[in-house]
Amino acid sequence: MKKSVRYFLFLIILVILYLLAVKLNFYHYSQTRTDFALNFNRLIFINLISCGPIGFLLGFESFLNEYRKSGGWNIDVPRLIILCLPFLLLSAMPILIFNFGIGRLPIVGSIIITDNKLLSITIFNILFGYFLITSFYKK
Repeated sequence: MKKSVRYFLFLIILVILYLLAVKLNFYHYSQTRTDFALNFNRLIFINLISCGPIGFLLGFESFLNEYRKSGGWNIDVPRLIILCLPFLLLSAMPILIFNFGIGRLPIVGSIIITDNKLLSITIFNILFGYFLITSFYKK
């Protein structure tokens, strides 16, 4: 019974986070239609605060299992560097491309900027949140 209540709360929080992400993105796109300019900085920030917690929540059960263990907290630094940092940079790639001119490089511009860049930003933010929370463990 206790596990099913926890999973039900998990599902409710996940749906609320998803609805928050949809609402924030809808507000951003409706504002974009009136301003006729897509602000990538705001878009990345909106996706980071709305989709990052979804990944965070997906890895939360692993974090709870580690929390129940005895011992001191440690950080898996290779996991942070090899997994978290690239997903954070990939989710911020439109900012890097349009603000710092990285997109002028033909290989980077053609690989990173695809038709589904907003979906990939969302996926990268979810993976960033998941790998961030699962990087903490107890010995």
